[in-house]
Amino acid sequence: MTADSPTLPADPTTLGARTTAFLGRSFLHRLDELAGQTFTMAPPDEPNRSFAEFRLGLVADPRRVVEAQAKLWRDSFALWRNVLRGRRGGGLEP
Repeated sequence: MTADSPTLPADPTTLGARTTAFLGRSFLHRLDELAGQTFTMAPPDEPNRSFAEFRLGLVADPRRVVEAQAKLWRDSFALWRNVLRGRRGGGLEP
């Protein structure tokens, strides 16, 4: 830090209070930005139609779902194998 930069208080209670105050001001600022804007919900049938299309896609080609799930498991195992290898002192693979 430079001589011009502010320093954080060493006291965790003071730092916590300052952080809480900052977050509160940020939240209130965002609420002020949203004031006057309208919020509308999607028509009730839109989510139902979207999920129906999604389910039809799964049923139409379940092989793709199975392949994606198998890839997820393989990638997960490879990730953890790499982590454990690194903890044992071995080299990490990219």
